[in-house]
Amino acid sequence: MPLVERGPGGRRRYSPAAIRFVRLVQVLRRTGIPVEEARVQVRDPAAARRPASSRGRRGAGG
Repeated sequence: MPLVERGPGGRRRYSPAAIRFVRLVQVLRRTGIPVEEARVQVRDPAAARRPASSRGRRGAGG
């Protein structure tokens, strides 16, 4: 999650990027994706196009 700044009164001030991130996670969760898979999608959107057996590997062909 993007860093969330706090205002002078201690209230969180969400940037547009943080709001987009939260909305993306909400959408993924509504589709029934398990939390771990949502985490993979958020970190590496290209992971959805790779076979599950190769997810998490970075290197040649991945």
